[in-house]
Amino acid sequence: MLSGIIFVNRNGLRWRDAPCKYGPHKTLYNRWKRWSALGVFIRMMEGLDTGKAEPQTIILM
Repeated sequence: MLSGIIFVNRNGLRWRDAPCKYGPHKTLYNRWKRWSALGVFIRMMEGLDTGKAEPQTIILM
């Protein structure tokens, strides 16, 4: 699910244009909306910014 959200945002796609391998586009959108409201993405970026993240984690993003 996270990979699909990243893919859509990185490529500037509409949710409905997400490849099927990431699951239903409505699910991707709903998860993105919910996680954004909860501050999940902000906490992820702050965690990466602290320098405590493992190198392979940063490469995968």
